[in-house]
Amino acid sequence: MHLGLSLRKLLGVIVSIGLLAVLACGPSDEATPTPTTPDAPTPTPTPQLVVPEITVPTPTATPVPPAPGVTAAPQPADTPTPVPDDHETRYGGTTAIGVGGVGSPGHFDAAGGSAGYGWTGLGLIGNVWGQVLRFSLADKQTVEEDLAESWSVDADGTTYRFTIRDNIYDHDGNRFTAEDAAYSLYRYIERPNSLSSKRQGCLRAYVKDIQDDSMSTIPEPGVEAVSDTELIIRTKQPVAAFVACFVSPWTSVMPDTYTRAIDESGEWRDVDFAQGEVIGTGPFILKVFEDNNRAELERNPNYFLPEYPYMDGYSVLAIPDANTRTAAFMAGQVDYLGLFGDAPTPRDVERIAARLGEDAIKQPRVNANGWRGFPLNTMKPPFGPVGDPTADKLRTAVQWMADRNEFNQLRFNGTGHLSTPYFIGWDWIYTVDEWLAQYKGLDSTPDVKAKDLADAQAIMTELGYGPDNPLEVHFVCSTGSRNDCEIFVQQLERIWIKSNLDIAPDYASSDKRGQDGDFQVIQISKGLSFQDPDGYSVSTYLTWQEGGRNYSGWVRPEWRELMEQQLFISDQAERAVILRQMARIFWDDAHMIGMVRPGVIGLHRSTWQNWTPPIVHTDSYSLERVWLDDMM
Repeated sequence: MHLGLSLRKLLGVIVSIGLLAVLACGPSDEATPTPTTPDAPTPTPTPQLVVPEITVPTPTATPVPPAPGVTAAPQPADTPTPVPDDHETRYGGTTAIGVGGVGSPGHFDAAGGSAGYGWTGLGLIGNVWGQVLRFSLADKQTVEEDLAESWSVDADGTTYRFTIRDNIYDHDGNRFTAEDAAYSLYRYIERPNSLSSKRQGCLRAYVKDIQDDSMSTIPEPGVEAVSDTELIIRTKQPVAAFVACFVSPWTSVMPDTYTRAIDESGEWRDVDFAQGEVIGTGPFILKVFEDNNRAELERNPNYFLPEYPYMDGYSVLAIPDANTRTAAFMAGQVDYLGLFGDAPTPRDVERIAARLGEDAIKQPRVNANGWRGFPLNTMKPPFGPVGDPTADKLRTAVQWMADRNEFNQLRFNGTGHLSTPYFIGWDWIYTVDEWLAQYKGLDSTPDVKAKDLADAQAIMTELGYGPDNPLEVHFVCSTGSRNDCEIFVQQLERIWIKSNLDIAPDYASSDKRGQDGDFQVIQISKGLSFQDPDGYSVSTYLTWQEGGRNYSGWVRPEWRELMEQQLFISDQAERAVILRQMARIFWDDAHMIGMVRPGVIGLHRSTWQNWTPPIVHTDSYSLERVWLDDMM
């Protein structure tokens, strides 16, 4: 498939589909940001929630018209600086990145389950590891080829054919072939040695099996290398979200030199840098790695796109203390701060801008796409079952009362975005204004929120509750999310719900209580590893027994039927009609009270040119095409 060919046209042949297979899912796909509130915050009136400005850029050249889900990302806060028209491309120079920590055991192998969001986890994808297809480095919205030089979809909408470039060599000098790519995908789908592969669950949901129970390859398997350059992927049925799943940065491809040998040993271990096993095909080579200290990467002189990368290399330095990281940036020792958990606060950015000048820095906002909030147990009173008039009114009162802006200010210093049923940046479903106007409880404008709170209190009064007769509930929260829960506890008190806060020692314990139904209110946060509404529906809203994160017990046949319908629709406008119906059912049933997802400030110096910051925190952080206008 060439850059000018429409994904919609290719997927337009889809005519029917069954219920999506269950996605595999771990306890949490992301770290919890460093708390920014005291243990017992005292909420105060705050201004209306500031939602990041979200627009869609006008593409240049002839990018692929986005497939469903591929446009599932807003424009970054600052646009890339193009290479000068006179083609005076600037080569050379190095740059340094300051992070809270460098690496942890099990973080190199993306299929191992421990690869995190840091610059030596997700940040290696696009720098050390490649992908068959990826989000464009120019706009992070359209699809472009990476290891593949072309691709196509058969007329039945289930067979994808990729031609792998024939000039790719790994960092050891071995030729990379379609067999390497096929083996990486095999590991994600079949999980030898019980690999976690939790971030690649959508592949297992969409792609056919490769082996039968006896580990023999089945006819027309889900993944097949038919030659050194031809790779075939077969999906179980036509599904619009496959492309969004496949271009997720977590679908990285590693040479099979070491991973195959590890798998055949019968016991998984991470690829070992000390043994020279951390090799890829990307624009940079990992030359130095010292756990919890530093990583050094150098330009790959044999990169298959010989004009890239521009820089000679970059380094990642572990600076655990946030104040020290800020000081290092101001002193010129590091040139980038950010990524999930390491981002500077708005106050730090103000200090840096005041010291260095507004023109010296860029501060794009990266959205942590996903769902964060509080499921209510609909399997028993007082919040269940769905359809019971008293239970339905109670959940509605909570939905209307919840003050998302207050939560955002206290929890995330105002940098977050609303946790709507589907990502608020996907304005092809709803614009921000439409969400606020049509979904009662979302708008935190003081006058509107005061009215919503009064309406919620009226419901509670009708049900017999009040200051002298509160409703007592069992509220389960993990230690890492305690600040979230304490803010919500105080908000619940405004409608006379008193919480007996039960702090679980860790996420695993909290999740176990959710699975056992041992709660009435519980906290969860679920990041998405592929950018499509289906990621919400299946990864988060299906019950935990089906692989989702929904502990509420909520099952709606009408919602399921709509989910089946929208899976095969390639036209965004048509698909949006059904997604709006799904969102309305989800919201009105009020079984999961969405609050706010965090935002990440990715501070970098203005000397970084051609840098398109990730739009959401699960995008690639490739530096392949970044050049420096002032050698550092």
